[in-house]
Amino acid sequence: MINNEKSFSTIMALSAPKLIKDSYYIIASSYYFGSIKRLKLINKDTLVKRLDMVYDSNISIFLISKNFIELRVEKLGDSKVFVVYSVPSDLFFTKKSIKEIILDNKNIHQCIFIFKDKDYGNIVADLNLHDIIISGGSNTKKHILSPIQLRLARFLIAYLPLTGFNVSNSFHSKREKKQAEFDFTSKNIKEEKAIYLANLKEEKEREDSGNSASSK
Repeated sequence: MINNEKSFSTIMALSAPKLIKDSYYIIASSYYFGSIKRLKLINKDTLVKRLDMVYDSNISIFLISKNFIELRVEKLGDSKVFVVYSVPSDLFFTKKSIKEIILDNKNIHQCIFIFKDKDYGNIVADLNLHDIIISGGSNTKKHILSPIQLRLARFLIAYLPLTGFNVSNSFHSKREKKQAEFDFTSKNIKEEKAIYLANLKEEKEREDSGNSASSK
């Protein structure tokens, strides 16, 4: 999917991963937003008050962008803890970060993910390289409000004016084509994934070799 807007973001809430055979299955709820700058424009105190009103527990917000140079952590609030993690895209999509932030995260039900300039389809494709399968959930349960949808809606209420127009734009934006952006069963995708995983394995072997040598 090619997005020609100058700045946009995909805001997501994720379920806890469920391991089935060799893949992790995660249910996601997402919102397409035309600009990531809103968070910077809102006064921090105001944002904390809004979050405090809609959330009954702590919340972690992960901002993921290729423009970030290093990991930064900022704590907001007093009565409840709201932590904002600014994570470079290259760092977020490493095997170590995916394991810590998503796969082994016992508090993923208290997390919101904001991907700057990255479409939902591209996020799904990048996570698939780590054997993570993202879906919108069971077709038989989509008529029922889920905890994941509620978590995302709460954040959006605090984060921006959640009007019917905004939600309609998010739902219809860039969704004219109904086919999946990537066919994960195609030969090319399987070959690219195999190469990517082989590179990860070589990197891990080099790290283990270096750690073994330094311990002697």
